[in-house]
Amino acid sequence: VVGGKSIWMKLPDAKDFVSDAFRHSKAIACVGDAADLLGIWGLTGSEGRTVPGVATGRNAKHATPAFIDAIAAHRHWEREADPLTGDIG
Repeated sequence: VVGGKSIWMKLPDAKDFVSDAFRHSKAIACVGDAADLLGIWGLTGSEGRTVPGVATGRNAKHATPAFIDAIAAHRHWEREADPLTGDIG
C-alpha cells in the first residue's frame, strides 16, 4: 500500500484485500502515511509491537528490504491472533 491514506480510506476493497493478506499471514508493505492504515484497520500488534511480515517506511526505499525479507519467509504464522484474547503477535 503506497502513501495517500485518504485515497485508500475511500476504497473498502483495499481494506478487505489487506485484511485478507494479514489473516492469511502474508507479507504486507505500507509506505508513507499509508502505514497509518494498519492501525485504523486494526492490523497492529498489541502495545505497538512490530508485527512479523509487515514492512513500513516513509518511502519505498526504506520499506523494501524488510518487505523482501517478509516475502522470502512466505507466511508469518506467528502473526495469528491468540484465540482467547484476540491479541496479534
